[in-house]
Amino acid sequence: EVMAISKSKDVFDNEGVACAVDNEENVSLVTDRWKLYNHLSSNGITMPRYKLVQKFEDVAHIVDYFEYPKMKFVVKPRRSRGARNVWEIGEDRESTSLKDFRYYFNKVNTNRADYVAMEFLPGPAYDVDVISNEGKPICIIPRRRIWKNKLSASSEGCLIERNTRLVQLVSRIAKLLNLNYAYDFDCGSFSDSAYAIYEINPRISGAVTASLGAGVNVPAMLVKMLTGVKLPKITTKFNVTMFPVADMIFLDKGKVFYANKVAK
Repeated sequence: EVMAISKSKDVFDNEGVACAVDNEENVSLVTDRWKLYNHLSSNGITMPRYKLVQKFEDVAHIVDYFEYPKMKFVVKPRRSRGARNVWEIGEDRESTSLKDFRYYFNKVNTNRADYVAMEFLPGPAYDVDVISNEGKPICIIPRRRIWKNKLSASSEGCLIERNTRLVQLVSRIAKLLNLNYAYDFDCGSFSDSAYAIYEINPRISGAVTASLGAGVNVPAMLVKMLTGVKLPKITTKFNVTMFPVADMIFLDKGKVFYANKVAK
């Protein structure tokens, strides 16, 4: 729906409807991983190593490039939504073997769509909630994933982390792309704690409520931004952990500071 709305924003504008969706150019760029990676890399943004995959023979030819099987790599569609059809290729128990991936690739005739292969980032993974106006971030909330599977499509928990280097990276990209409204950055880290972007989604994160633990109501701020209401000064609370359970609970140093009646 973000892509559809971005192409018809003038129709909504003519009806007096404000849309929290960036322009079509930005949406088209960030939803095409190959175009996005090339654009960021060409502008000096550190990226994981990556290659375009159009047929299985391409995967077979790049295993040396990614130092497989010594090192793992990830294959994902050039264009897709969420974590659909994302494959972690490796020899450990958490990964898919190259043999099994070959079977999948050939069975579903994936030659109909391009894929992008990217080196696996072994360090901590992050979601970053962002609201930006003409490339200037209004809020940036880094959430370190507490996940058994770093590529999982569903949240398993997060820690609101004070991470200056990651905030600086996201700010630099927001300025470069002149981003507007809400974005969800998916980030990883190399073994030396250097950070890199591997996804930018032109929408709020599915786990955006976790930022409430940081004292930031991202959707409410977005509404205020759209309606011209003066935005409050943001004071982010760090070192807060959120785990999705039957009822949402926020912890601060192991103590519950928010829970609904059932959780209490």
